[in-house]
Amino acid sequence: MDLRIVLLPPGEGGPKGRMRDLQATPTPFSVVTSRHMSVLVSIVIPAYRAQAMLAEAVRSVLAQTLDDWECIVVSDDGVDYGAVLESQSISDSRFRQVSTGRIASGCHAARNRGLVECRGEIVCALDADDVWLPRRLEVLAPQALRHGAGVDSPRVVRATDGSVLYAAFDGYHEPFMLDVSQLLRLTCPLFPLARRDVTFARTAGIEHLEDVVRALRLVPIGVAGMVGLLVESRRGVPVENWTAERCSLD
Repeated sequence: MDLRIVLLPPGEGGPKGRMRDLQATPTPFSVVTSRHMSVLVSIVIPAYRAQAMLAEAVRSVLAQTLDDWECIVVSDDGVDYGAVLESQSISDSRFRQVSTGRIASGCHAARNRGLVECRGEIVCALDADDVWLPRRLEVLAPQALRHGAGVDSPRVVRATDGSVLYAAFDGYHEPFMLDVSQLLRLTCPLFPLARRDVTFARTAGIEHLEDVVRALRLVPIGVAGMVGLLVESRRGVPVENWTAERCSLD
């Protein structure tokens, strides 16, 4: 089945940059201070056979309204993705490439390799076949700093006609704090921005459930759930291809 995943945080029409405060118990973890870091957000992109779609993902990072970021592309197939991007006229000093030194070691291994390179106060992953809408970092970074992590509100739609197949947080019209019962009812993965001090290495051996395990570890710390369109994705065979439409903020 040809599917697409849509991540939904902040609604429509509000002024740029306004964030609604969430009521939540303060996290016991202290925010990492900027004197130890050089950027606000570190983005890790695992890349395996990603020549055809990486440029689109990278352009969506370049289009972010929050520009205080670095992006680490992790080659998991021996490909020089820096050269791939340059061949498509994409060059920016905020991008770096590292390698797992292996072929097809797996997404979790590639993300862990990228994690070692991260210098930001906030860490997040972007798949090579994903595209973010321009205000994703602007919307979620303040929530990650305050609560520990911030997530989108995903839904799955059919890539061919845009019809909704699954929705994660139907009925939510205000920001909320994610709990375990909400998480376990989801039919879509979550892709959090997490503060560095609560960012955990990916667990080997559970590749297809690792996103769930990671989210379960974050819930006790604090995960702010936002409402509104930030990312649209379509899923095909054999890889996932992601496209973006629009983003706005309540």
